[in-house]
Amino acid sequence: MVGETISHYKVLEKIGQGGMGEVYRAEWSSQPVRATVFSLLFFLSLFPVIAQSRAVVIQSTTLIDGRTGRAVSETSIVIQDGRIQSVGDVNRVEVPSDARIIDGQGRWVIPGLVDVHTHSAQEGALRRFLALGFTTVHLMPGRSVPDNPGEVEKRSESPENHTPRLHLSPIFSGGFPESAIPGLHQFKPKTVLEARQAVRGFKQLGFRSIKIIQEDGLPWMGSAVAPRLLPEVFAALVDEAQRLDMRVYVHTTQLVDTRAAILAGLNAFMHGTMDTLIDDSLWGEMLSRKIVWTPTYRVVLAEGDPPDYAQRILSDTKLTESLLDAELSKYRSDASMKAADISSRFPGLAPNLSTYVSNLHQNTQQAQSRGVTIALGSDGGPPGLGSHLEMEFLYEAGLTPAQVIVAATYGGATALGVDDEIGSIEPGKLADLIVLTADPLEDIRNSRKIEWVIKGGVPMKPKEILASSASQE
Repeated sequence: MVGETISHYKVLEKIGQGGMGEVYRAEWSSQPVRATVFSLLFFLSLFPVIAQSRAVVIQSTTLIDGRTGRAVSETSIVIQDGRIQSVGDVNRVEVPSDARIIDGQGRWVIPGLVDVHTHSAQEGALRRFLALGFTTVHLMPGRSVPDNPGEVEKRSESPENHTPRLHLSPIFSGGFPESAIPGLHQFKPKTVLEARQAVRGFKQLGFRSIKIIQEDGLPWMGSAVAPRLLPEVFAALVDEAQRLDMRVYVHTTQLVDTRAAILAGLNAFMHGTMDTLIDDSLWGEMLSRKIVWTPTYRVVLAEGDPPDYAQRILSDTKLTESLLDAELSKYRSDASMKAADISSRFPGLAPNLSTYVSNLHQNTQQAQSRGVTIALGSDGGPPGLGSHLEMEFLYEAGLTPAQVIVAATYGGATALGVDDEIGSIEPGKLADLIVLTADPLEDIRNSRKIEWVIKGGVPMKPKEILASSASQE
């Protein structure tokens, strides 16, 4: 409950009122203190976990499964009590007499989308993720961390709660620059003992995973401005998390850190290596250790070339209809920006953008060709919209639309360690699905043409989900 302690971190001062509640600045301390307030819990507590009892049947549709990306036509999907009960040929699937029928003719059904790299915890932002088909997100809160993450995650599972299912992680780093990400809530252990104590503290609070930023900031800032965690401290964080059965996600963009992370042992990268190409031996290690590759193009392209990013958004009404007025104004301004006027919180990106993107493309192609699991991570937005653009960027990196769908569904589920529950359309799994009005295998941007979002067996129209989100951001 609110008021538990996060051991060994000291809250220094209140710095404002954020969309998630009160925001504090914190740093490492030798004394346990009270945790930050995470007001999303209050919002989620308004929604009891409700089982969906009435059956729902999507009849005569084309199913595109998350494991393979293959399409199967004339399929019916029966949903009961929030889970998929049966999947099969329309003429063979038994339809319960009292079922709610969704006509799937001329429709395509894919698993709910998964974004494994998000930071915005505001209610409105989370609703927008869900309205755009992202039924599960990995959230690393940028300005505060909850003192009861298990309760927050549990509440987010309710099908009546119009947010995605949440997976929460605190962030460790040596000290990523505040100028790049103002207010980023980072924990900065200096010794092996502090690292192990911190991980144990987060485990006691109910966290099931951690994220570690390990790099010097050179690709982003143009110079080495960020202190790395000491190698032994980094190794201790990974080792302690593994010992406690916590998943480990690592932000690296440079080969030296990528190699160290692979050898230390992690579950998934949150960024792709972009300073150079990854050598063959490391791809072999990633495959054998079942490490997931998440290139996270969006933030690189959005910050490195704002006009192009803005034009992509403005060219698609399925994206612009979810924008707030201030966002729409910003992207219209960005779209007309001249190259000479581009300034960024990441000044190292624009001068090296073509090299970084080329390296990310080649590394992502290697991951795909070698059988390394790929997941989708956006690292920003606007919420859900940036995630769909990441799907577009994965396609431009050389993946087929089917491979992009696999990355955005089963790949994300694998990265989060929940592929037994979500990520594919199979009997027994949670009924998180999207009904589309156009074929995403023909054009990956058709994944934005959503008629129904189904979370835990409850069908919802995107506009219903969005109805109250604008006032909540």
